[in-house]
Amino acid sequence: MFDYGLLAVFIYQALSERKNHGKNIPLPFVVAFVLTSFFGWIDEIIQAILPNRFYDIRDVIFNTLAAFMSIIMSMSLSWIQERVGKPSLKG
Repeated sequence: MFDYGLLAVFIYQALSERKNHGKNIPLPFVVAFVLTSFFGWIDEIIQAILPNRFYDIRDVIFNTLAAFMSIIMSMSLSWIQERVGKPSLKG
């Protein structure tokens, strides 16, 4: 779960930064969620092909859940940071 959560946050942060710099990215959180879920599914398909591994739909569900929770947490932290303000280094 950690791997796909981290991947989702990286994708979301990259898309959000591009959107903030003027690129036309409609919904970064949806795109990040779909891409991460897709990569998780591809990983399971590869495991189905390998002889010593097996395909498990529960892994796909957990990967998708990790992506969703991580993106929501990242969005929440960004929202809190905007509301509270950035800490200053002034003494």
